[in-house]
Amino acid sequence: MYCRRADVRLDPEAMLDQIKTADLMTLAENLNLPEGEVAAVRAIRPHLRVVGAGGGVEVHWKADGRPIHMDVAHGDRVAAYIDALLKGELPPSDVPGAHRVRAHLR
Repeated sequence: MYCRRADVRLDPEAMLDQIKTADLMTLAENLNLPEGEVAAVRAIRPHLRVVGAGGGVEVHWKADGRPIHMDVAHGDRVAAYIDALLKGELPPSDVPGAHRVRAHLR
């Protein structure tokens, strides 16, 4: 998460509460998932947890999947973080979603 303030801290419990109350069905509908939105949301719920990890948090959402890691960056660190992400961590892909993510980060 890119923040303007340096004092932002991620709270795993608060994040989990927000995810649990979010309208995941609407999000899933917009993703056009092959298994359908109801099946996708039902598959996530039993595995959903948010835990602190190395100054950030990890969102676990499927039994055999890699968690989503989030941390906070602000100031000059943001540009370096985005550059490293684009060059080394995002897998190469030509699908439209990958292009949108890259364009948003630039």
